[in-house]
Amino acid sequence: MIDLMQNKVLQHLLILTLVNWLLIYSLLNQTQFDG
Repeated sequence: MIDLMQNKVLQHLLILTLVNWLLIYSLLNQTQFDG
């Protein structure tokens, strides 16, 4: 049970980091296009 919970937390962290990278990437692209 504890292992499953830890796996779920790790998956959540991975998804959050991926989303954050996508947002940062899109923001950087927008600034490049504007400039």
